Amino acid sequence: MLTVDQRRSLYEELNSIHLELDGDPATTGLSLVNGKIAEIHAHKERVGHILSQAIENEREVARELNEARLEHEIKLHKILATDENVRSQKSENMRTVAANALIPGEYLRVRQLEIEANDAEAFHKIVQSKYAHLEGTNSSVSRQITVIQLQLEIGEIERRFPGQWDASPGKARSITVKGA
Repeated sequence: MLTVDQRRSLYEELNSIHLELDGDPATTGLSLVNGKIAEIHAHKERVGHILSQAIENEREVARELNEARLEHEIKLHKILATDENVRSQKSENMRTVAANALIPGEYLRVRQLEIEANDAEAFHKIVQSKYAHLEGTNSSVSRQITVIQLQLEIGEIERRFPGQWDASPGKARSITVKGA
């Protein structure tokens, strides 16, 4: 099970992942756009690993919670059935409260694991959200490559020789791309 400190460390790592898209991918060139794709892929690999940890943690906490609930329920029903002081309480609610007072450790463990289960679920959702965000960013970068291809097709830019782009006649920009 992930500890609070481990989750905090992973949150910080997730929050440190930031990617910015270039406003005009034609000015940066395909090599830099491809570099972004590689960077996104590396981040997705790491976030995917953290997502696996989050899923496993959530499953483990749920299993422990179910075991603790079962243990608590068995002891609670035994006390409700056998303890004369508990059985003499006026209402079912009072009997349950009196029985739980006799097994505070089990009762507290269930409540702590319920809190842990909520935290594990929230962590899983946060990691899942970050992964989806990276997927969206990857799609956006892929669309940038498509934009460059379209600009080449319609003649807005043309490739003169490896590493250089020039605006088509009548356009006022000249674009040099390193490593394309």
